[in-house]
Amino acid sequence: MKDGKATITGYSGKDTYIVIPTHIDGYEVERIGESAFAYSKISTVIICEGIKEIDWFAFYACPSLTSVTLPKSINSIGYAAFDGASSNFTVFCSEGSFAYDFVKSY
Repeated sequence: MKDGKATITGYSGKDTYIVIPTHIDGYEVERIGESAFAYSKISTVIICEGIKEIDWFAFYACPSLTSVTLPKSINSIGYAAFDGASSNFTVFCSEGSFAYDFVKSY
């Protein structure tokens, strides 16, 4: 935690459908940390509006990951954040957003 803002640093659950909320235990979630979900068996991720950053390798080597929904609030996506996702990987995001421009560049 930094300046009262939380970072998701890992996932130990068994659910494959994940919603990443904007608040956990009263703290605002600002980022998804480096390798937070790497090597997990997740298949679908919805990141709620308000989360701003996805660090390096956040969802690295998740071959079951078929879709992620990125909010307009995302303004940074780290290196290899989604490398190793399913070959059918789909990103849902708003046209004109940082996430949209990021996805188009890859």
